[in-house]
Amino acid sequence: MEISRREFLKYLGITTAGVSLTGLGCDSMWSVPDEVFEKIGGAPRIETWETSVCGLCSGGCGIKVRLIDDIPVRILGNPLHAVNRGGVCPMAEAGIEALYNPDRIRQPLQRIGERGEDKWQEISWDEAMQTVVSRLQGLREKNAAHKLAFFTGQDNNLSSRLNERFMQAFGSPNLFVFDQSKPSTVATYLTQGHKSALAYNFKDIEMLINFGADFLDEGPSPIRFNQLYSEFRNRGEGRNVKVVHVDSRLSRTASNSNQWLPAKPGTMAALALGIANVVIKDGNYDKRYIKTHSFGFDDWRDPSGNSRIGFKALVEDNYYPEKVAKITGVPARRIVEVAREFGAAKSALVLAGGQAINSSNGVYTLWAIECLNALKGNYADNGVISVPKAPPFREPPKINVDRVAANGLKRPDLLQSISDICFADDAVAFLPKTMLENQPYQIQVLFLANANPVFNAVNQSDFAAVLEEIPFIVSFSSSLDETSVYADLVLPDHVYLEKHDVAYSVPMVDFSHFGMQQPVVAPLYNTRHTGDVILQIAQSLGGTVASSLPWADTKTYLDDHLRGVYETGAGTIFSERMDEDWLKFLKERGWQVFEYSTFDEFRQVLLDKGGWWNPFPDPTDFRRLVKTPSKKYEFYSQVFEEEIKRHLQTTKVSKDEENAVLQKWKVEARGDLAFLPHYEAQKLRDNEGRFPLQLLPFKLITNITGEGSNLPMLQELFGLLTRNYWQSWVEINPETAHDHKISEGDMVRIISPKGSLEVVARLIPGIMPGVVYVPFGLGHKANGRYAKGIGVNPYEIFLEEFDHLSGMSSLTSTKVIVEKGNRKEMA
Repeated sequence: MEISRREFLKYLGITTAGVSLTGLGCDSMWSVPDEVFEKIGGAPRIETWETSVCGLCSGGCGIKVRLIDDIPVRILGNPLHAVNRGGVCPMAEAGIEALYNPDRIRQPLQRIGERGEDKWQEISWDEAMQTVVSRLQGLREKNAAHKLAFFTGQDNNLSSRLNERFMQAFGSPNLFVFDQSKPSTVATYLTQGHKSALAYNFKDIEMLINFGADFLDEGPSPIRFNQLYSEFRNRGEGRNVKVVHVDSRLSRTASNSNQWLPAKPGTMAALALGIANVVIKDGNYDKRYIKTHSFGFDDWRDPSGNSRIGFKALVEDNYYPEKVAKITGVPARRIVEVAREFGAAKSALVLAGGQAINSSNGVYTLWAIECLNALKGNYADNGVISVPKAPPFREPPKINVDRVAANGLKRPDLLQSISDICFADDAVAFLPKTMLENQPYQIQVLFLANANPVFNAVNQSDFAAVLEEIPFIVSFSSSLDETSVYADLVLPDHVYLEKHDVAYSVPMVDFSHFGMQQPVVAPLYNTRHTGDVILQIAQSLGGTVASSLPWADTKTYLDDHLRGVYETGAGTIFSERMDEDWLKFLKERGWQVFEYSTFDEFRQVLLDKGGWWNPFPDPTDFRRLVKTPSKKYEFYSQVFEEEIKRHLQTTKVSKDEENAVLQKWKVEARGDLAFLPHYEAQKLRDNEGRFPLQLLPFKLITNITGEGSNLPMLQELFGLLTRNYWQSWVEINPETAHDHKISEGDMVRIISPKGSLEVVARLIPGIMPGVVYVPFGLGHKANGRYAKGIGVNPYEIFLEEFDHLSGMSSLTSTKVIVEKGNRKEMA
């Protein structure tokens, strides 16, 4: 039955504003099963708490769930969890609304209308599973296992490993993870020869320069960074960290930094190289590291005796502060000041994110920024940058690959044919191009899990066109989002409060860890854990597919992995705050913080405390990680040169056509410059100059992925700072607004060559002139009553431009017109 939040909590005897949130005007309808109300009726009001992990984003925050008579009523942070240490964001607190959301899918659905019509009928699990298995058996009988594709989102949990194992056993290479940060490792690959995700130790740094990463609102773990920023401010007199933030918008991260450097969008590479110019000229860099562990810093000669340009000469000749100031809009004096502080700091670190990555020149920008870390020797053994190891999970048995699977895995995946237009091999944004052309073949069956590209991709209309063409689509979503409405079958997943999982390796966290997700309540409806469905499908297919996935259910599968941690004795279970040196002291003497003699006891302590971490890992040995031709950090990327040679051999193109490859990958530079970090002007799609303003998106901690829009609490909080409730807005610099005759509160139209949006204007001095910002997260065309038709999605009018080295969509390349409407802000 549907009731209000106030009524539900009143039944439980809970009236505090902190729990009910009615003070936020958030008294929306919940859907609570009748049996829950029956339980409330004669219950004794017993309070209990359970630990778990929030599943609404990839931040991996540990939570504690308050239950009254086993009914979840409140979510707080788990103070023992090593990543978030008791803090949680609004998304985590809204988890209760996800559980009781009235638009949850309650049992399997089968489409009965045309795709996109949103017409469904309920069917049984047996009927649904029989349909799926029959389709998959048909593919294997036709020796076409490779024609199954799987689109998934979050991949830092153990359930994602299960999906990968299933695809390998079935015989398809087409598992694609829609993780916007994955291609950003290309810059690391060009300089170090590996694509490992980097992590950062902030413990002893004196200065941090942050290029575009709004970590307090949209980082990989916003709560962790909120806590870090607090620590930066409270270390004591003379020990606080100096934080400099570079961006074209005064974000929450920028406003909490010591200094904000407003830089024109797409020019951060020039600024980083300008800082490098001053650092090198002053001699304030780690000369020992540069001499011993780097290649291409000074001019050099190749084996043929040809003179080649080094990084030092490049920046000294081309990126002096006055020139960089003209490119970026940052005054030369401030560039010099920041560079000298950075060079003088004993330990300084540089980070990047946001528009530094999501631009048409993103790889060269990241490359330039990473070079600043190299100048400080941060890739040596000082521990500032590391590559954390995954927890010591037990490796599952070897996958059995039969003839059908072997044939399927030999086939190219859907992205192997994009090498003529993109350097990266995991650029999922290019999937529509290959799939619409049926290259290298047509997909017959598609699985969807936690991926909604029809909403959160810039080329969302292309993804919609792809879905129209695939004969059979299965979605494992718990709600009908923009992508799921194209499915033929929806097999609804539990929400995270109802299921088991293990969340591990949160990006940028510098220690090995995992959090235990467990069901704090029995499933409210006829839903199933997607992992259990995958295991059941495997067993129904039989043969080597079944033997490769032998676990009875997801819990058994997870326990099998956790036994490795138990058997190695590595690390320690989360505990009350202890000094890391004391934990290390105990560990070195073979003592554990907790006593357990069996795996079951170990697992129970894990569940009680929330997870495991290793606070004293072995330091990263970058010398072993580096796989460049020189075996060193490469300012001049021989890795890139070798990739071009390999591409020429694969495509059977003449060696003289190196420039043609660079042109395909949209690299403007030629000769040595192409293999060095440099500034390339971003690609702006306005050849005729009719669109004067640059449109950029930003995200808020209240709805980072956009999937929280169907939760009324998050809708209410979305525009809290600008007082824009249940609607979108555009942020404009007052000078820009004056030039366009726009006032505060005006309704305006934002027009790009692709389309238009209507929003209310907010005049914000912390926006650079010539740039306008619209928040991402609203504008759904599906996803439930609280999301559909509320606000706008700026991605709808973004032009399709990419960084062809990383495959990342550019979010800085769209130019627009902003016109004043005929009315004021809607009441």
